[in-house]
Amino acid sequence: MAACQRDPRGAVPAALSSGWDDVLIQLLSTPGVSENDVIKTLCMASAAGQGGAVRSILSIFPNAARTCDTTKDNVTALHYASTREVALLLMRSGASPVSELNSSGARPIHTASSAGHVEVVRCLLEPASVNQQTRVTGDTPLSVACAAGRLPVVRMLVNIGADLRISN
Repeated sequence: MAACQRDPRGAVPAALSSGWDDVLIQLLSTPGVSENDVIKTLCMASAAGQGGAVRSILSIFPNAARTCDTTKDNVTALHYASTREVALLLMRSGASPVSELNSSGARPIHTASSAGHVEVVRCLLEPASVNQQTRVTGDTPLSVACAAGRLPVVRMLVNIGADLRISN
């Protein structure tokens, strides 16, 4: 395990970035820590692909996977998922790849498509059809991946049957 690094953002990000999951849980369980602090930490761990930290946080705060970070565009940790492991952990804890919309109307599959996370996109597609997951604006995962220039995601979506004719 790495030594705990100094982090100007505070103790929780320092524990998270150093991989000290037991310290992280102790900090998050401290009286006065808000639910939104837990959600922010879960989002950070999700974005960093830290499956161990995500698993630890969800074991203590099981509803966190279904809760939005109200300070940052109503995103859930599933919007930040950067690995298949993290996406699966969150979905097993109740996060919905279809019903979770952030304040701009994007579902987790749109953020994963835009970020180029091929395995996360594939994981998010398992429970629903690729052509049915549109943003409020009508954007499909394919159109979002194309706009972001994410060729591996575009290839994967086309290979599994994304409809090229759907326009937004």
